[in-house]
Amino acid sequence: MSMNPQLLPNDSFNQVVIADLSHFQIAIPTTSRLANRRFLSTWMPIPERTYATYGWLVYDQKIAAHIKGLQIASINTAMGCLKPLKRLTASIPVSFQTETVWPLPQAVSEQSVFTYKVPDEIFAYRAVFRQRIPRFTRIYSFEDSLSLLDKVEQMLMNEALFISQNHERLRQVPFYQKYFGLE
Repeated sequence: MSMNPQLLPNDSFNQVVIADLSHFQIAIPTTSRLANRRFLSTWMPIPERTYATYGWLVYDQKIAAHIKGLQIASINTAMGCLKPLKRLTASIPVSFQTETVWPLPQAVSEQSVFTYKVPDEIFAYRAVFRQRIPRFTRIYSFEDSLSLLDKVEQMLMNEALFISQNHERLRQVPFYQKYFGLE
């Protein structure tokens, strides 16, 4: 993986999901496809989103690290009869590891469970993040001409617009009170 990734569609992924984790953002390749699932006595095509286990950690409009080993917590469906969903979305915890050639910025490393260095490795600086809560996510296509960092900047502008347009309603929701400091 490059520290300056080229977002090109391949056979597996044609989109990137960007999640704001308050102090930094993560960008993960993703795609959606129809999967046939048995529901009661019939087969139904159900959209299913898949995510790469790798991606990039962005801090201060720079790619700060590579992500590997992404794990997304499951959420139960309302009906309970469908299998639990794994979505990279607001309020669903994610866990991952990072690796980079430089130490992570302090504001990022303080959010990790622990950091360590592997001697004699190119990407020697590692960090482990567990149960981090995204506060806002958006999915972008690889097809447009924006770079990954431009997509992150666009997502942050969309987030600010969403909060400003819905401030009164969101301040009554405990999640938004906690993660956006809405009083």
